[in-house]
Amino acid sequence: MTRRSVIAAARRSAVMPRGGAFARLEVHDLAAPVIRALLRDADLAPDRVDELILSNALGGGGNPARVAALAAGLPLRVAGLSIDRQCCGGLDAIVQGDALIRAGLADIVIAGGAESYSRRPLRLRTDPDGGEARAYDRPPLPLARPRPRDGSGRRGADPAHGDLARGSG
Repeated sequence: MTRRSVIAAARRSAVMPRGGAFARLEVHDLAAPVIRALLRDADLAPDRVDELILSNALGGGGNPARVAALAAGLPLRVAGLSIDRQCCGGLDAIVQGDALIRAGLADIVIAGGAESYSRRPLRLRTDPDGGEARAYDRPPLPLARPRPRDGSGRRGADPAHGDLARGSG
């Protein structure tokens, strides 16, 4: 028998520009008070939570959901699941939480997204030919239309992403 899931509470942090009031806060520092507020709104004790699922596209790896769970005071058994989905990751986290509940694998799931553009790691793309690594702000996303190929058989540079959007034939 399929179980039903409901959204018992919804919260979000304030939105600040890069370098603004939240510039010195890490992702878990932004997420933890929101998680605690959700628990208060839903009248739930932290030990009732089975899972925390957070989308985080700008993090440097690891498991930001785990760190946020610990910072929010969730039980150690809540491992935390981080999703790097780029677009719509927070919604995907909610869908995953719904699936866990409907499948009977969890009773209470906190799900959403957490980002800190101000605290994102610096990323470098290495040059396979041994040249200097190049910094980038976001991963190269596939183009809606393929760029024309240059004489070497590689696609031309995408102005929005520099040379990072070039691919081999």
